[in-house]
Amino acid sequence: MKQGIKSRTLPLPVYSGELADWRSFWRRFLDYLDHMPRLTTDEKLTFLLECIHDQSACNIIKYALQNGDSFEFVEKRLAVKFDQPRKVFTDVVQKLKRLPATANSAKGVSACSELTTKYYNILSKFGDGTMAQLLTSFLETTLDDELLREWRKYAHNPVSTHSGTHQIIG
Repeated sequence: MKQGIKSRTLPLPVYSGELADWRSFWRRFLDYLDHMPRLTTDEKLTFLLECIHDQSACNIIKYALQNGDSFEFVEKRLAVKFDQPRKVFTDVVQKLKRLPATANSAKGVSACSELTTKYYNILSKFGDGTMAQLLTSFLETTLDDELLREWRKYAHNPVSTHSGTHQIIG
């Protein structure tokens, strides 16, 4: 084995297959590779194969290993499959629609707050922030006034409207 492989000290990041986690995973994986600049393409792809638990992604990587494809080829193929902000947004909206809409329930407010804060932060990293603004608009039009007010208190990231623009204040 080469020196780069023997001296591996950082833990490999793991990707679960959740679209919302793709960009964070990919950034951590590239940071991981930065610590071992002398890795060959096959070594990089082998590490990537260890990180990913999605079968179709593993097939892309295995195909590239068998055919001598470049790391960039795999990166592009995986981005097409997993880097999908619209799909993430749609999934978020579906999850929010299933939340209990009761303002009297601390558990409901907590679940709503945790989910919306998590996904707002993820969506705000996609492009120009349009997806995060859409989530804010969705919350303002979907939650009843009491639940929205309680959520603002709980989340410490109140949803507000200023001059017709929607934003979450951090």
